[in-house]
Amino acid sequence: YGTPGVGTVGHIGTELLKARSNINPVHVPYPGYPQVANAMLGGQLQMALLPPALAQAQVRAGKLRAIGVTSSGRSPLAPEVPSLAEAGISNFNLEIWNAFAAPSTMPKPIQAKLAALISEIARSEDVRSKL
Repeated sequence: YGTPGVGTVGHIGTELLKARSNINPVHVPYPGYPQVANAMLGGQLQMALLPPALAQAQVRAGKLRAIGVTSSGRSPLAPEVPSLAEAGISNFNLEIWNAFAAPSTMPKPIQAKLAALISEIARSEDVRSKL
């Protein structure tokens, strides 16, 4: 299985999958997700946990097959794909979040302005549909 490096979500998530299932794939770290996807498309890898935006395009093109999503239930982004829990992997739930960060020395007014702008962007329908 390929990941964008040791300690990444793809690596930790697949190690969790290994612990919850009867598989034992070998970890092959790559510099990033695009390289992992290319290795999947080229047949050098048999599996990977990929970000939805990267995986969906390839699945829709018929180049990759979605086995399951890592959330506890089906994703509204791909309701036709079962969760891994539905597919028989018990006690498996891997959901991630991202954070915007800034140096602690950033002036409070700039922090507040950035927080307001990021919140506004994150609530926009365009961004929510992509996330």
